[in-house]
Amino acid sequence: MQIVDGVPRVEAYAIDDLDDGTIALGLFGSYAVGAVRCEGARSWVLDGDAPEDDRLRLFRVYLQAGGEPRDQEIAAGSLRLRFSAQAGGEARTSNQLADVLQRSMLGEEAQLAEALAKDQGALTIVDGPLRLRSGSQRVVGYIKSIQSWYIGAREFALLEELAMGERTPLFRIPGGGEAGSRGRPDRYAWYMCLADLGPHVHPLGGIARLEAPGALDLDEAARLADQCALALPRLASSPVSDPRAPLNLPP
Repeated sequence: MQIVDGVPRVEAYAIDDLDDGTIALGLFGSYAVGAVRCEGARSWVLDGDAPEDDRLRLFRVYLQAGGEPRDQEIAAGSLRLRFSAQAGGEARTSNQLADVLQRSMLGEEAQLAEALAKDQGALTIVDGPLRLRSGSQRVVGYIKSIQSWYIGAREFALLEELAMGERTPLFRIPGGGEAGSRGRPDRYAWYMCLADLGPHVHPLGGIARLEAPGALDLDEAARLADQCALALPRLASSPVSDPRAPLNLPP
């Protein structure tokens, strides 16, 4: 099994003078994207031997709301950090620039997951909802923070009955094709219980939603769901060491 994740960071906000005498908001940001391979009791960060096969990637970008952004170079002690210019699109506020940074990271996560999924012998999991460019890969999206449930009251009641390692039947989340809602195609989805947290925690505290590409046939999607039900509970984090337990996976 291989798990893809990333982390963004806003380094600093900026104001840049434009050639027409106006100003534009800017953001210095960085993000890292990588993958961890898990086999038995072992886990390690994937890092290719050749630069073109590098699985651990670090990006520094300078985002700007308006105008023509330029590459920036910042002195940091004896080092000089280079931030590649990236247009902020329709962003006009600092928060919107931070959203652009987040989306850039998510795009790199999707690219890495697609590359790793070429290994058909390994289950590939990417943090968050699926954002694949192609819908045929054996990649599973892992959603810890659930904002939309996509199921009715009768199905929702089933979630509180799940024991550790159990999952719901699959259901389908329509996306309307590549040009549909949020630009994502249809996905299969299901809920599973990673851990029994006891009577002092809400029953949904150990529930995660998972997604598989809607282009897969139903039997293949069900096999992926069963693999996740077997593999993920043993990776559940402990509340002793992680406030986001059990859904935050230690690897």
